[in-house]
Amino acid sequence: MRASLAATLRAAAGHAYWALPHFLARARGRVMILMYHRVLPRGDVPSACVQPGMYVTQSTFERHLRFLRTYFETLSFPDLLRRWSAGDWSESTRYCLVTFDDGWLDTYRHAFPLLRAYRLPATVFLPTALVGSAEPLWTDRLADLLRRRGAGRLEDWDAQIECAKQLDDGQRAEMLDALAAEVGEIADGRRRYIDWAEAREMSACGITFGSHTMRTSRGSRPRRSIASCVARSMSCARRRASTGCRRWPILTAITPRRSPPRRGRPDTAPP
Repeated sequence: MRASLAATLRAAAGHAYWALPHFLARARGRVMILMYHRVLPRGDVPSACVQPGMYVTQSTFERHLRFLRTYFETLSFPDLLRRWSAGDWSESTRYCLVTFDDGWLDTYRHAFPLLRAYRLPATVFLPTALVGSAEPLWTDRLADLLRRRGAGRLEDWDAQIECAKQLDDGQRAEMLDALAAEVGEIADGRRRYIDWAEAREMSACGITFGSHTMRTSRGSRPRRSIASCVARSMSCARRRASTGCRRWPILTAITPRRSPPRRGRPDTAPP
């Protein structure tokens, strides 16, 4: 009940903000980047073990796309980089990018058909070691374990996941293993992420891809380790791009010459 109320209030606040008369005027000459993770049919949400801020429903996503098509020029990431390099901006145009982290299978199943229907580009950042796999992200594994332990409510589990994000990889693995030993763990063999064939299909329809490292792990890591992980991920993506697909844009490191554009939150877009 409390989670439902929070979602309603968040949607109402987003609607009020986007409806303010000054918003569209202030967006002219700027770039707004929307970052999505998952797009789910409403009926799939209860079984998905996903944090409230990590998904939008399929119907909400379609409303976002209608709004963008009406009021914004939606760019691909290569277009953005080209414009940055050339200084090619119109002060009267509102620009937007649509991005997805993690390459979830629902990006292909539920988001991609809508992007294609509205003829809008997007960029998906892939953790290349997880492409086509059933391996859960640690956040999903923790959510599933907390749900099966049955202590607390959805808001409590969400708070525990947020706290776990502050741990380093070793501490987090220890915590997860201890919880799994306590409640038992059930392997789920369902595929969670898009595979390379689906990525090629999406690429042929204007979707671009970038690196989201190898496994999207977060925590305290040396800069050299992060750089090595990104390099290996990009190498893997380039190898796959050159196999069975003549034209597959793979993004490299992005180094803007000016201040980066604003990043918008999809859960505050018009409901």
